[in-house]
Amino acid sequence: MDRLRKVIKPLFFLLLFLSFRLDAQENPSLSKLKVSGYLKFLGSYSVANGNFFGANVASADLQAADYLLHNRLNFNYRANDSWSFALSTRNRLFAGSQLKNGSAFFNSLEADAGLVDLNFFYGRDPNLALHTSIDRFYAQWESEKWIIRLGRQRVNWGVNTVWNPNDIFNQYNYFDFDYEERLGSDALRIQYFPTYTNSWELVLAPAIELKNSTSALLYKFNRWQYDWQFLAGVYQQDLVIGGAFAGGLGKVGFKGEYNYYAPFDDDRPAFLFSTALDYIFKNGLYVQASYLFNEEGRGDANFTDFSQLGANNVMSPRNLFLFKHTIFLSANYNLNPLFTLSLGTMFSPDFDNLIVYPSLSYSLGKNLDLLFALQAFSTQNPLVDNKLQWLSAASFLRLKWSF
Repeated sequence: MDRLRKVIKPLFFLLLFLSFRLDAQENPSLSKLKVSGYLKFLGSYSVANGNFFGANVASADLQAADYLLHNRLNFNYRANDSWSFALSTRNRLFAGSQLKNGSAFFNSLEADAGLVDLNFFYGRDPNLALHTSIDRFYAQWESEKWIIRLGRQRVNWGVNTVWNPNDIFNQYNYFDFDYEERLGSDALRIQYFPTYTNSWELVLAPAIELKNSTSALLYKFNRWQYDWQFLAGVYQQDLVIGGAFAGGLGKVGFKGEYNYYAPFDDDRPAFLFSTALDYIFKNGLYVQASYLFNEEGRGDANFTDFSQLGANNVMSPRNLFLFKHTIFLSANYNLNPLFTLSLGTMFSPDFDNLIVYPSLSYSLGKNLDLLFALQAFSTQNPLVDNKLQWLSAASFLRLKWSF
């Protein structure tokens, strides 16, 4: 009965909020409040290669099936031309093999890097887990040339699609495709727009421990038909400087980002650089090629590192990916207005590591979408003369209704 109550309660509130939204649309007095969101069901099945780990690994330990009911609610209220407020919550109901990890699973979800802990668990049932996270909660004041925002928000400074060295406040996990909005930070953000093509931005993100705080200044401008930006600040225990550009080489899109970290203590400095080329053919085929140099990445393969790519993990801004050199190639094609095919692959230049990521998406109707995705990982096997061998694969089927 307790388990059933945990399931019914969030669904009841979801219906309540949806009905409130419909009332708001019909009631002019509530027109300043906008409510949106989605409801998603995600099923996943993952399997590891038993031959990779040897004959002593039980087959039951190599397979996992997980289920997720994922609801998002976005509340936006505009009081007048200057003031607005926002609140967004993620409500997720977990079931399946992942709950067998016990405290490790719960701790990964409870971790909150902000000043205020806005994660909430409703019990720790071994079969079902209900979790709420508030990832947007801020007030904003704006005028013709200023925007000041205080609270939990996303600070998105990156320009690339896959790897963003400039995102020192809000890094994200590329493989966590079910979290499109990505994490937010507790911060004060001040933006100034002196001209149409120039802007200044100051962000202060304090932490409970002062040494974990981050603050930086960003300057953007346009010159020679390129957008440029430069940043300088402090990321936890490092002085950081960086920049980015975005423009074109003829009809080919061209972007790049870099950051340099100079530690205050005896740690080694770190340098990251990513660049990308993209192009759209006349038939609608979109292709992209990206490269990442990550000084703190590993030069050799280690299959245990792939565990860092789980959906609940986000790597550090000064160590964006597993390897020192990584190449990404992708293609995206719309077969028709309803059906989209995508294929992405990541690999190290020596081909000792390979990740393949195909997906199919189909629109079932207005605000209703179906997605199938596969993520397959291969790396060197130390038990077989370090030969490239597939390590694990995960398949996902998702149904999404937006409102």
